[in-house]
Amino acid sequence: MKKKKPAKWTLVFLLSAKNNLFMEQLKVINEIYSVGSSKDVNLVIILDGLGGDKFSESLEKPSIYHVQKNTDFLTDRHVDFLRSPKATLTDKRHLKSILKKVVENFKAQRYGFFYKGHGGPAETDLARGIFVTRTAYINPKWSDSKLEKEYDNKQKGWLFEGYCEYPAVKKNNRNKKPVLLIYSKRNSQTLTYYSLASVLKSVFKEKLDFLCMDCCWAQQIENAYSFKNVTDYYIASADEMPALGLGYTSLCNQFIKRPAIRPDEAANLIVSTYYNVNYADYDSEQAEFRKMGVSVTSLDLKAYDSFMADFTELCKLLTRQLNKKDDYTYYLIQNARSKCLDYTYQNTDKLSVSKIEYPMFNIDLIWLLENLLYYNLDDEREELILNIIYKLQGRLITSFMSSNYKKPAVGKTAIGGNGIAICFPKDKDFSELSILKREEMKFYQRSGWKKFLDTYYDYKAKISLKECLKNAGMNGFGFEDDRKKRIPKNKKRLVLKQLRKTKK
Repeated sequence: MKKKKPAKWTLVFLLSAKNNLFMEQLKVINEIYSVGSSKDVNLVIILDGLGGDKFSESLEKPSIYHVQKNTDFLTDRHVDFLRSPKATLTDKRHLKSILKKVVENFKAQRYGFFYKGHGGPAETDLARGIFVTRTAYINPKWSDSKLEKEYDNKQKGWLFEGYCEYPAVKKNNRNKKPVLLIYSKRNSQTLTYYSLASVLKSVFKEKLDFLCMDCCWAQQIENAYSFKNVTDYYIASADEMPALGLGYTSLCNQFIKRPAIRPDEAANLIVSTYYNVNYADYDSEQAEFRKMGVSVTSLDLKAYDSFMADFTELCKLLTRQLNKKDDYTYYLIQNARSKCLDYTYQNTDKLSVSKIEYPMFNIDLIWLLENLLYYNLDDEREELILNIIYKLQGRLITSFMSSNYKKPAVGKTAIGGNGIAICFPKDKDFSELSILKREEMKFYQRSGWKKFLDTYYDYKAKISLKECLKNAGMNGFGFEDDRKKRIPKNKKRLVLKQLRKTKK
């Protein structure tokens, strides 16, 4: 029998749907099915879903679907599924097993991988618990908090995971909105990005040609580190929510039309497709999206090690200077950090630990560095920071888009909008909630970032900020101060020269 020639591309879509994204994932599936595979491009879905009230219980088992054009998903048969009653994609063995089935059945010259679901502190929301769903009809004007209060304890012994919009399945004369309520038991384990990376590395003989995380909070520099030996092109968002999804119909159509597309072009295509399909969130029909910052960034991870070398040197230098009781360095860091708001759109710095719902503490890395640079008075630090900013913006980031962000002058407080974040909690108590304490996040030890933060948190200044600035010949860190008084005239640094030119 003649061997089947490998396709040019196999695109794998891992969809996490045991949550309130269940209906959204069905829309994504229908988008992909509206295009269908070709002889050159395989579109393959791995679904971890729910049975729902009107859907098959087989959807609850992690399953593989080979998407064919003019086929309806709800009547389509899966290619394969995990048969064990305890099968869960949070178990690396089970995830590896299902991915191996994909590689064996859908061979290709190139592979692209998408994860779509909720994102969290360096983890997916792929679930392992027992789930039940029920349909409820509610007042359309109810807020999420009202709905949660009404249904939180209606299923005794079960945890209310949330709800999703649901099409009406029976006549409704009371003008109520149908929703699908989701409850779970023993749902205590998640799949981390690090574990996902290790499984992908073990399954694919060569690097993936690109990897896209269509979820919240995945574009942190430390997450990119986890995937640097898995793929050369890593596409993700630093934000709380990439809102309406990437635009899978348009994206899949482009692959079908251009199967010879290169990996770097494919990575940029994902960003540009998102821009074309869902960029204008401020025009969205959904009010909560209109003021929400949204970004998608593509990184060329071949440039990561070069960035990492300089970033490690900066961490070592800052740690060394703090250990020498350099108060100016301490206040410089404190001021730069205060200009960066958490990407979760809550001012977490002003919240108590008990009030923080999402302990991300991910701030814009480039904005932090720019603020460090602006007030810096040390030549060695300046050279390192300038090199790092160049490597981030000129080599690591290959394409990037954001909406709804206002980029104020350096020295002003901002959420960000430069497309890449880093975890920097404001103090030691906050850091105990964060991913900094996870041993599997190798970035922290190998870059020296955690050691630097620990040193910074323990630092006790000998003199006040006012006295420290006076000794440096400066009047303050704020833009409200007279610039001539604030910047020492005897400094010949490039940045200060440029500032004096703009002042003239």
